[in-house]
Amino acid sequence: MAEPLRRAAGPELGPLDGLPRVAARAAPPAADLASLIETGEPVVLKGVCEHWPARAAGRAGAGALAAYLKGLDRGGPSCTAPGRWAWSSVCCCRRGASAR
Repeated sequence: MAEPLRRAAGPELGPLDGLPRVAARAAPPAADLASLIETGEPVVLKGVCEHWPARAAGRAGAGALAAYLKGLDRGGPSCTAPGRWAWSSVCCCRRGASAR
């Protein structure tokens, strides 16, 4: 059963607090995923990314996550300007952005 996500209590509202609540539920079996997608409703699938190395590094702390991500850097170009996403032969850049 899906349950709405709740924000932590506090006096300050963040920029995302005005957005509608999204249902959260355990990831369904693969056979049921298509019917979930067909509803067209947003949903948070709990536990889907638990096995990702970045998730484990993040649980160990910000420094561990930064070190993990730095280890993925291959020295290639990255995009630094806002715009629309587009694939190029060099990198996944935003249209109108230059790779650095």
